[in-house]
Formats: sequence, C-alpha cells, structure tokens
Amino acid sequence: MKSYFMGGGELTGWSARLEQDKNYVTSIKKINNLPIEPVRGIDVWTEIWFSNDVLNVNHAFIDINLMEGDIGPKTNGMGSVVFLGNMESRLFREGIGRLVPILAGLKYHGLLSLHTTINKTAMCCHEIVARPNFNTIHALLELVDGRTTNILQTLKDGKIKTLKTKGELAVEVKMSIPPFPYNSEGVMSNIVGVNKKNAKHIWLTNVYKEGAKYVYRGKNGMVGAVSARGDNVDGWPPIRDAKRRVLRTIRNLKVSELMYRRDIGDRYVADIAKLKEWGWV
Repeated sequence: MKSYFMGGGELTGWSARLEQDKNYVTSIKKINNLPIEPVRGIDVWTEIWFSNDVLNVNHAFIDINLMEGDIGPKTNGMGSVVFLGNMESRLFREGIGRLVPILAGLKYHGLLSLHTTINKTAMCCHEIVARPNFNTIHALLELVDGRTTNILQTLKDGKIKTLKTKGELAVEVKMSIPPFPYNSEGVMSNIVGVNKKNAKHIWLTNVYKEGAKYVYRGKNGMVGAVSARGDNVDGWPPIRDAKRRVLRTIRNLKVSELMYRRDIGDRYVADIAKLKEWGWV
C-alpha cells in the first residue's frame, strides 16, 4: 500500500500556485504519481509523544464545522475524540511511524501529529504539526496520568522514560460566543459556574479573573474548551460517558450567547468500526 503526501503549507511560492491553479495542481500530481481526485474517507489525526523513542500513540477524530451535523463555516476545530493507539497498528506503521528514525536522528523531544484521510486502500497525508495540537491537547491530558508540568518538563529535557495513561478515550468540546468564527474589535462576556470541582476540566482562552468572576475578553469569541475522560458505566461504552460528562460541565456554566456542538463524538463508533474493518486499527 502506498501512502500519499498531499501537504499544504503557507500560501507562498509554489504552494500559492497549487492553491490557485487547478491545472498546475493536476500536472504536479501526475509527475509525482499522486491520485488526481482527492482521497475520500475518514479524517484521522495520529499523535506521538517522542523523547529518544515513542512514548505513546494516540489518534483523534476532529470536527471542524461550526454547527452540528457538520454544516456551517469551517473553523480551526470545534471538538474532538482522542483515543489511545499502539505501534503495532497499520495506522501507526504506515503513517507517522515512518518518521520515527528521522525523529531519533534529530533528537526530537515533544509531540508530533500527522493529519490523514483513510479509506480501505489508501492513506492520504495532509499535514504535520510539530507541537501540541490545539484541537486534542485538552482531551489528551485527561488520559495522561501525572502532573502535566512535570511531564512536559521531563519530555523537553529528554529525561522521561515512559508515559502513563488511564482510560481509553476522552472528548473535548470547544466553547465560543459571537462573532466566532469571525474577528471583531473585541468581545467581553462574564463566565459564571467555574469552581474547584470542575476547573480541571475547563480550559479557558483570553480569560482573566476579576475577584471571583471570570471574564472573557478577546477578538474572535473562542472562550475555550471542556474535556472529560470516558469510563465504562453500567455496560455503556466510554464515549457515552465522556460526552455526558462534557455536556454536563458546559450546561453548568452561564455564558451569554454561548455556542458549542452537542454532537462531538457521535461519529466515533461508526468510524472506529470502519477503520477496524479496513484493517487500520
């Protein structure tokens, strides 16, 4: 099976021409033996923690459309499901696993994500992110066992030997207010309901504390994210528990005109079943 890299990048030079000239795109694809039509399938992100060796493998389904049902304008991300993987899977071996010798040679320390589209016969690689992924890091930290600051420090220094995890998966849902996803001259909104019990699952952006009150003040209306790990409860799958916990936390917050998607994670069961059927996980 051949993997294809169809990467993007900033719109400068040849990549700008790729964006603007369809004939040029076709010619480049033909020269490099790439499929002319876009690969259709399931969008999957694969991420590794690397420090001298692979410490952990996880995958994610990220939803980027603003509204439920995958409609509305595309955003940087409205939520995700992060689930643990392993180095034996085809998804790892034929994707980000191919970069492991290069990372070792570079003495890389940190997180690395690969965005792919997967179907029964092909893997199309879109982009590589050499940093924590803004769309998955909050859910991922729900699965990491230990103090985040200590783990990241030892990861940077190359002193971490293992990465302990707990559970199978976690969900994060982004919260926003108008004019998101568009910029404005500045938006302010009070955030009520953050307390000692739920604070460790709430990740606020452009928010400051004024006494006991939290206040959002930013340009694009992205308030932050809420995350939760899922467990097996009364025979129900972990995805149901993770969604229940996330939505409960959000509903206990009071924010004027708060927007969020309630369907994050709804496609998880079907997409995992397909990836297993195709032999990727």
